[in-house]
Amino acid sequence: MLDIERARVRVKRQHLIYTSVKGYNFKYFGVVMYTKVIHPYIDSKPGIGEGKPIISGTRTRVANIVAYHKLGLSPEELAREFPHLSLSQIYDALSYYYENQEAIDREIDEDGEENIKKLIHK
Repeated sequence: MLDIERARVRVKRQHLIYTSVKGYNFKYFGVVMYTKVIHPYIDSKPGIGEGKPIISGTRTRVANIVAYHKLGLSPEELAREFPHLSLSQIYDALSYYYENQEAIDREIDEDGEENIKKLIHK
């Protein structure tokens, strides 16, 4: 019991975790780690794509890749449609999307509305 008390003192301000082992219930303080995923192929620049996420070294927006993917194109088919992109760039764009799904979906919806408005005002 002394070791658990010392552990409580050492890890102040950490999350309280409950567990049970062989019928005994324990509560202890544990460290919760968060991992930030690095996307080497994704960038945002104010002068390109209105500052929205793009694939580095290109003007291709992540939202464009995701929109085509949602239409049913596989990453390999996307690589054929966008020959200037590598398969690694496409997978990184999709990975970025799944971590920022709400923002990218909103961007796709806004783009759809803008395109409809342009068609109406022609």
